[in-house]
Amino acid sequence: SAAILSEEPFGPVAPIAPFDDLDAALEVANSLPFGLAAYAYTDSAATAEKLIAGFEAGILSINHCGGSVPQAPSGGVKDSGYGREGGPEGLEGFLVTKRVSHKLSWGPGGSGGTGSPPSRGGHRGGRPPGGSRA
Repeated sequence: SAAILSEEPFGPVAPIAPFDDLDAALEVANSLPFGLAAYAYTDSAATAEKLIAGFEAGILSINHCGGSVPQAPSGGVKDSGYGREGGPEGLEGFLVTKRVSHKLSWGPGGSGGTGSPPSRGGHRGGRPPGGSRA
């Protein structure tokens, strides 16, 4: 087997490996520790669906060599990378998600006193319960 079929080349290279059995070809392709991009050509929708489900790659182009566009997430799997760049998914690595659950008691005896919730602008009178400004 040629070395290029077991390495992750960077450059304008397109190794072609013909096959007779798609399952065997996917097994060989997925046995590598890399998974940045994969390209396939077929005129069969069933084969395309099998490739989509079976290829372990971050980018899969079927019947073209486009691959990446700035509007869509792009990145590899396995030793070819972690995370995504481009598209909304590319921003996730820079964000911190915070889940907040805050319950205010506005019933009789609660912090609101009158049994009605505050206006949309915040606490009544400009001061939160307890009298100090936030």
